[in-house]
Amino acid sequence: MTSLIHALALVFGTALYVYLFAVLSSQRRAAAAGRMLLALVACSGLWYLGWLSVFYLRLATDQGGSALVTALSVLAHAGGWASWPAGIAVAWFAWHEGERAFYWSLLAAGAVSGIASGVWPLGSLQTVLFTLPVPLVIIFFLYRQQIFGLLLPRSALLAAALGGGAALYVLAVPLTATLLAARFGAMHEGVRSLLLLCGVIVFLPLYNAVLAYEDRRQADRREWVREIARDAAGLFEWTHRAHYFEQRTAAHLKLKSVRITLEGSVEPGSFTHRWPLESEGRTWGWLLIDATPRRRLDDDATLLESLAHEIAHSLSTLRLLDDKLGLERELVHQEHLASLGKVAAAVAHEIRNPLSAIKSITQVMLQDEELSPTHQRDLRYILSETERLASSVKQLLGYSKPVQALETEVDASTFVESAMTGLQHQAAALQLRLAVKVEPGWHLPKSNPDLLAQVILNLVLNALQSAPPASEVVVELAGRGSELLFTVTDSGPGIPPDMHERIFEPFYTTKAKGTGLGLSIVRKAVHHLHGEVRVESPAASGAGARFLVTLPGAERAS
Repeated sequence: MTSLIHALALVFGTALYVYLFAVLSSQRRAAAAGRMLLALVACSGLWYLGWLSVFYLRLATDQGGSALVTALSVLAHAGGWASWPAGIAVAWFAWHEGERAFYWSLLAAGAVSGIASGVWPLGSLQTVLFTLPVPLVIIFFLYRQQIFGLLLPRSALLAAALGGGAALYVLAVPLTATLLAARFGAMHEGVRSLLLLCGVIVFLPLYNAVLAYEDRRQADRREWVREIARDAAGLFEWTHRAHYFEQRTAAHLKLKSVRITLEGSVEPGSFTHRWPLESEGRTWGWLLIDATPRRRLDDDATLLESLAHEIAHSLSTLRLLDDKLGLERELVHQEHLASLGKVAAAVAHEIRNPLSAIKSITQVMLQDEELSPTHQRDLRYILSETERLASSVKQLLGYSKPVQALETEVDASTFVESAMTGLQHQAAALQLRLAVKVEPGWHLPKSNPDLLAQVILNLVLNALQSAPPASEVVVELAGRGSELLFTVTDSGPGIPPDMHERIFEPFYTTKAKGTGLGLSIVRKAVHHLHGEVRVESPAASGAGARFLVTLPGAERAS
């Protein structure tokens, strides 16, 4: 029995090194570390092959002292001695390339092998068994971490396990038959045939079971991709959906990091692999993988490629849904604004006539010289409030007024300067400084001066009403490529972040006497001018607010 175990150990070790030599020698682009690992495998494999040949010759011919046995023993010794400097070189490469786990594992396996070689005779059962951890360590780290950039594919590992097991059994059959025939006096050929038949009976179901397992594994992996896509479909925020894909993928495949980015935000230096998210002929973004310490993904690469297709399809579907919901929201918003406009127009017309009568009567009464000072003061108050209400009515009518087409060329620089000249007196009356910074020569070839006036006047008046006395309101107009940037900055109390969108809603106001239509009119006008308006608060000075309007299609006179 001891001889049988000895033979099997030698056959097993030789098969491991032959397999490793075949795998490593096929990777021709290996660096110096990979070539040194190949040298270690070759030398160690020579040691195993030599002692296997010696064992077989001694068992089959009983010629322990023949010249051939001596030569093979010398060959095995040479392979063993050569494996030590190769192993030291591999350990050095492992340390300097950061493969610390492989370094310590190889060091431990080499130490066990060296101690065994010093305690027991070379080629003995104990020495053979205690040197087996070295190839097993190499196979493990090749498969799990692709040390030195080398790859041991899963398919090759399974094939080696099946083929190696079958070969090991076939090689062990003659030795086993010889031992059993010598021990029990049985017919050598009969025992050998029986052992081969038993091997075939056991191997075929085992082979089919392994194939069935691999088929189930691949089916489970495909089902996992479909499952993660189904689960993610319940998340309607793209950031949440992307985060879900990242977490599930990293946990399932044991990856260091997974990132999904939109197009144009790739960080290739931070990741080891990437796949484009392509759907409907468009690249939506990238699936970025950091598989450290693994350098290659083997069959996980196919799974991640399928996952990238699912993510791209999920993203395109979500974008289509967002576009549809956005259109529906815009339609509802436009219907809401149209209804408000009709109501505003009706109310404005109903109020306008009585206001005109009140204003006329008040102006006539103020011309009466017999009125007491108290009555004159009250009448002036009535007149000022009437004018304020008339201004509000004008805003209501302006909000509901149909917008004309953009067919007029406007000298934007001159237009802004003229408007600011008219507002300087109002700013001075409020004890404010109105600073105007306008780049000359900017034109809007297709615009609407009425809409432009609504934007400028409402934003500047809003800033004048918000700014504290003795402060400054800054109005700027500057070009930015083919766009005009119009900004109004004040140093007032500012606007809380949660109100940055609400202030543009119709009839929303924080002022005691405001109508809540000024900024709504601004947004509506900017929309018809095909521009954008947004607010920053606090402004650059740390207080107040800045309104920024961007208008496209600008040209500057040469």
